[in-house]
Amino acid sequence: MAKKKGESTSTTLEAHSRAKVELFKEYLAIYLNIMQRAVGIDHLMFFDICAGEGVYADGGKGSPVMIMETIKDHYFANEKQCLRIHVELNDPGLSKVEKGRKKIERVEEAVTKLFRPSNVQVSFSARGYTDILGDVQRKVDALGPKERAIVFIDPWGYKEIKPLDLVQLMKNGRTEVLLFLPTSDMHRFARKALSDDEFPGGVPLREFLLTLYAGDSPDTSTALEFAGSLLQRFKLLPDIKYVDKFTLERGTGRYFCLYFFTSHRLGLRKMVEAKWRIDEKEGRGFVLPKVQVDLFTGHQHSGYPEVLKEGLKKSGGMTNEQLELFGLVEGYLPKHTADLFKLWKEEGILEVVSLDGLPVKGYYLNDMKRQVMIKLKHHG
Repeated sequence: MAKKKGESTSTTLEAHSRAKVELFKEYLAIYLNIMQRAVGIDHLMFFDICAGEGVYADGGKGSPVMIMETIKDHYFANEKQCLRIHVELNDPGLSKVEKGRKKIERVEEAVTKLFRPSNVQVSFSARGYTDILGDVQRKVDALGPKERAIVFIDPWGYKEIKPLDLVQLMKNGRTEVLLFLPTSDMHRFARKALSDDEFPGGVPLREFLLTLYAGDSPDTSTALEFAGSLLQRFKLLPDIKYVDKFTLERGTGRYFCLYFFTSHRLGLRKMVEAKWRIDEKEGRGFVLPKVQVDLFTGHQHSGYPEVLKEGLKKSGGMTNEQLELFGLVEGYLPKHTADLFKLWKEEGILEVVSLDGLPVKGYYLNDMKRQVMIKLKHHG
């Protein structure tokens, strides 16, 4: 349903928000299947600490409903089996859809209508961000070897988000975090927040940027460059192993980003796969229909070829295992790297050397049992 003129964006689930929820759903479905088959995992915890309305005025389903529907679908697809799961849903706000009610009341109403397996528990709360985050932190710190967690943070704004909170959540190596940020809004005020101590409301953003950039300055040339700059700084935080992002266009030239944090290579790969299913052209994000943006033009025409060539030149060559991870960190799947290698092979600039004595018949970016070295040939 299209949003009517003057209608609050918080009462409807806009197109970019639908894409965000769809990406989360894609990843969560994959995650559940991996955990179901993982040896020694017996308990999962999902935290949605800014849960929103549950169901919006246009019928759009928010993240809490999506979480529960994904668990239900997983259960029936796995012969009525699933791991023990605890879902915590929280939102302190008042509903914009239904005046006089709390958002979490609407969430609880929507969720309790859905089927859920007997070993899936759900709790509801209406606590402030700082309060609930402290409780989530204590719970993820207490996770044992057989437990895993996902924390979904989708605040209305960014004022309470602190980079070091992400570090603390990731410290145990058993938690994955998805953080939604209004990066275009942050970009719009970044310079003023950093340069003007008297700027009203600029203190939270200034503290966020000063902590993240440690005295350096973010790239504020464009909103997209700013979002990319945040990604690179997130990668430098202690205890943060892998970070990726998915860009969502809310309006012409106005971008939000969903940042994904994981300690596991497989988690990174599965998120990159989910991204490419949502955005088949570039794997970067969602753009509004009927808006012409010369941004997503295919991986062969993006900056990835140059980045990959530079990586091979600097290293003197990489193994197939190193190259698989290199591509994932840059947001590309093994098939995209292989496409480029085929072109370079035809151009005569690529060399593939066997490291295990067996004949070489490909690039083995999906076969870690083989060991090959891939490098660029020197010319001149």
